[in-house]
Amino acid sequence: MKAMITNPGFEELNKQCERSITKLSDAEALAHIGQLIDDAFDASFERGAKRALHLLDELSKRDLADTDGALIEYFRANVWAARSHIANVRLSWSWEAPERQAELLALSRASNHPGFASLDKVRQCQILTNHANLLHMVGRTIDAVAVWDAALRIIPGFAMARGNRTRIAAGRARTRLGAVLGGDYPRARLSYHLPDVARGDAVARHEQPGGLRRHHRWSLRFFAALGHFYRLISRTTLSHQKNNS
Repeated sequence: MKAMITNPGFEELNKQCERSITKLSDAEALAHIGQLIDDAFDASFERGAKRALHLLDELSKRDLADTDGALIEYFRANVWAARSHIANVRLSWSWEAPERQAELLALSRASNHPGFASLDKVRQCQILTNHANLLHMVGRTIDAVAVWDAALRIIPGFAMARGNRTRIAAGRARTRLGAVLGGDYPRARLSYHLPDVARGDAVARHEQPGGLRRHHRWSLRFFAALGHFYRLISRTTLSHQKNNS
């Protein structure tokens, strides 16, 4: 969603909140609500976020196309992200924050909605990447990797998924090496069997091509090689321990 108004004042935001969608087409209503969500987030305007959620509930009562139904769930997730931002929930890792739970549920509904497959591919990747990012934020990294992979199968060049996957790969590689060199072989064995997120098929956000894409391509090659090296160390060291036990 692109903001049409740069840092709108509260007077303008209040006018947006008062606007009815009754006489708007489905597409016009979605555009208005999307604008309201963006502006409410930028201005930390709680009334705007609450109004957007109410309008989404109103719009969902219509006989909508499946794609619009999926978009409503995505927009709901964005409303809850805005409310998390306003409430400073984003500074916490707690899964129990109601805003975070609501956002996760809305993203899950969006990605499993019958209209999801008919959405623009970039929109599909946005939904999946946001879902994966939030899963990782609440500590469900294994689930997050699977959802990032789903986005990357749709667009093998979506930079946000690629960047986050690469960052997780680096952390996983450091864990493997630290466990091996520190003699923590059970931990090394567990790390070895976790999903390998350093493979060269990782990719991400389509909106940021060029230099960032080249940077991530280089990073993936580096971490793929590094991960392979660590796995060889783990395999050799664990085999040595087994033979000597």
